[in-house]
Amino acid sequence: MANRTSAAGILPGSVHGMVDRTGDRGGVLGATSLEHPIFAPLRGSDGGPLGGTRWFRYPRITPRADAQIVARFDDGLPALVERQEGAGRVLLTAMPLDATSGDFPMQPMYLPLVRGLVLYAAGSAAVPLWQAAGDGWLLPAAARNPVVKAPSGNLLRPDAGRAITAI
Repeated sequence: MANRTSAAGILPGSVHGMVDRTGDRGGVLGATSLEHPIFAPLRGSDGGPLGGTRWFRYPRITPRADAQIVARFDDGLPALVERQEGAGRVLLTAMPLDATSGDFPMQPMYLPLVRGLVLYAAGSAAVPLWQAAGDGWLLPAAARNPVVKAPSGNLLRPDAGRAITAI
């Protein structure tokens, strides 16, 4: 069994019990730092896509002095807390990601927000899932036996080290 006290030293806060909001239709996100990279999918929407998300039970987080509160619930309690640890970052969320504590997994912004959390915590940039015609790109070195689908529908399998010139 892992030693929990060692992990608690790097967390940006501590958890002290649960908040039960079943009596008041659940909590919603209140103050959110939309300029934060995690919330990039929400920019330009005034947080509207998460405005209807309800959390009925969530942990009560007490942030450390060196932590930044990135988002709060409407009752003022922290929903997402971040702290720098060396060259990395540690996130602690009170937003349950399951469907038993709220309706977040049923919301359209669930997957983009969870993806943003993971990419930000990992210190990685989002890799586009596609390329538009005319965009230049480099084939990752780890890719083996790449296949390019031409507009005609033909599949092209270039030789290693050779550029595709005709499609």
